[in-house]
Amino acid sequence: MVSAAKRTPVRPRLSAQQRRDQIMDSATTLILQRGLLHCTLEEVAATAGISKALIYRHFSSRDELLLALLEREYSVLRGRGLGAFAPDTPFEHVVRVATLKAFEYLYERGAILRELASDRSTQQLLQPRDREERMASTRFFVDKSIRTYGLPPEVAQIIAVITINAPLSAARGLRKFGFSPQVSADVWTEFVLGGWEAVGRRFGTGAAPVSPSRHTETTKPGRRTTVKR
Repeated sequence: MVSAAKRTPVRPRLSAQQRRDQIMDSATTLILQRGLLHCTLEEVAATAGISKALIYRHFSSRDELLLALLEREYSVLRGRGLGAFAPDTPFEHVVRVATLKAFEYLYERGAILRELASDRSTQQLLQPRDREERMASTRFFVDKSIRTYGLPPEVAQIIAVITINAPLSAARGLRKFGFSPQVSADVWTEFVLGGWEAVGRRFGTGAAPVSPSRHTETTKPGRRTTVKR
């Protein structure tokens, strides 16, 4: 008779959500270690230590799994995003907190988002959601900067697009150079706030309109920079 001490412990059965999370975690590990090309349901099953049939109970195709991974990343981003701020939150506080959260996310999880965005089929899944999220963030910063610095909408949109997109490109390099998310966010925040103030002085209320379709032309010293339509 086998004693109780020698019996193999029975693993607790995972709930449906726990199993989905396990599969997505395994897919994330596989993608980061071997690249998106190797993210097939067969290889994800092997990484997770489960059967392919079990994966099919939760994800009917590779695209469905990748879409779930994208949804999870955007859920994390939304949890750290601009929706957490009350409408009357001071602009400087929004920039400081949102920038730090963005750099923390990019340092922690930016690699998987870059991998997911590198595949053509995944890009097609990503584009509608990515466009929606970025447009919402752009509108938020445009409205805030117009109210705070008196910027015309065209200028506010230019600065908002730069502010939102620059950390996406910079975070990977900053991390390689050994800069922490906190240091990167602090420096970028001061740069952005100082830049907004300077742009407000130059293009604020009363300045000539700026066209988004032309490059800025430098005029004589002492005159404002304008853009011809």
